[in-house]
Amino acid sequence: MIEGLEIADYVTLYDHSDQYLKYKFKRHDAAPLNRFDFHSWRIFLTPHSHWREAPSTTMTFAARVKTLKEDYNLWMSNSDKSPWDFLSFIRLTKQRSISDIFKMAPNLRMRKITLAMVLNNFAWFRKKRLLISALPGKSTHSERSWLSPLTDWTKV
Repeated sequence: MIEGLEIADYVTLYDHSDQYLKYKFKRHDAAPLNRFDFHSWRIFLTPHSHWREAPSTTMTFAARVKTLKEDYNLWMSNSDKSPWDFLSFIRLTKQRSISDIFKMAPNLRMRKITLAMVLNNFAWFRKKRLLISALPGKSTHSERSWLSPLTDWTKV
């Protein structure tokens, strides 16, 4: 994690398996990001790990206090009852335009909230953040369908 923070703003040890659904199931819209054809991410090497640039992650990440303070308004405006981590990271990493983010919202209520979120925090004026995830993942979620790939988690 410390090595990752030397090269990125946000670091996660979780390699989210939804990044591979497009190829696993051969469905163009299997995962939200894959439906936009996000598939070429930079790979980084540190002394003890490989890292992949990631468009988003769950709320399982590390960041420096300075970064969190700079992004405080975005995180607060995206945290109602549950954090909008996906949209937050899409904005922070500047992977999509404001209109694309608006279109990702599943219904009119979410679109209104999304538009308000974007307009209220001016996050798009900040520098582009870099989020990286460990390859292979060094952590996972407990939901069986979203386990980090390439590790036999039953043995851990």
